[in-house]
Amino acid sequence: MGSTRESSAMATELDACCRSLFDDWCERRHVLPLAYLMQAWPVMAPCPASYRRLHEALRALFESYGVDLSSDEKGLVLRALRYAQLCSTPDAVVMSAMSGLSGLSGAISTALH
Repeated sequence: MGSTRESSAMATELDACCRSLFDDWCERRHVLPLAYLMQAWPVMAPCPASYRRLHEALRALFESYGVDLSSDEKGLVLRALRYAQLCSTPDAVVMSAMSGLSGLSGAISTALH
């Protein structure tokens, strides 16, 4: 996995994709896609299992209802799937958690190199 910034950026991008899908589906009252998304999002505890759960929920959504999604929604789901897959590796989660520790992340990064 890349740097702490890359890991944090992936988690942020994943959340942005999910938030956009959530907002759109709420606005249009698309209950089924919302039910799939809300099985695992928002991610309350950033750990590999949480991101794997989100990946599985989005994959099941795409397999079951992908034909019913707009092209924009399909793009967001596919992007979220990729970020969820990347974030589900333990290294990505550790690096993302470290990025939230202001002041310490630089020292830890320096110590690791």
